[in-house]
Amino acid sequence: MRTIIDEVEIGGATESFVPAIITTSMSEAFEGLIGMDFMGNYSISIDNVNNYIVLQENPGNSDLPAGHSENWWRRSFAEFRAFQQEWKQVSELLNEMERKSRINLNMTDSEVKDLKNLALWQHQESTKLLQRLEKYAQQNDVPQNWRN
Repeated sequence: MRTIIDEVEIGGATESFVPAIITTSMSEAFEGLIGMDFMGNYSISIDNVNNYIVLQENPGNSDLPAGHSENWWRRSFAEFRAFQQEWKQVSELLNEMERKSRINLNMTDSEVKDLKNLALWQHQESTKLLQRLEKYAQQNDVPQNWRN
């Protein structure tokens, strides 16, 4: 499931509005992964002697709305739109299959209903996330052509 984390802080490093994916645990060795949406604004070095990562904030750039490049904005909008469209298609497909009585997945009516509700909920949530991204872009004066 896709979401936006309002704020992530690791030590003294803080980032706002961090897109994230919620998934089942990939390993008991860790609780989560931090990716480039967080680390992209930092120079990173590893202190092998003391076993820690050093994050040094990159200097700000007024050409980067909210600290993100044109590529980040375009990729984020494309990804959020794709999630929204995919969940809409899943929801529509389940509705059509039910109408045509083609659901034969060895599932109870309750399980089918739960699946339909999940797809509908995910579509609604993905729409809200896209709206949040749009609002964030507006607040940070992101050019309209970067949002397409």
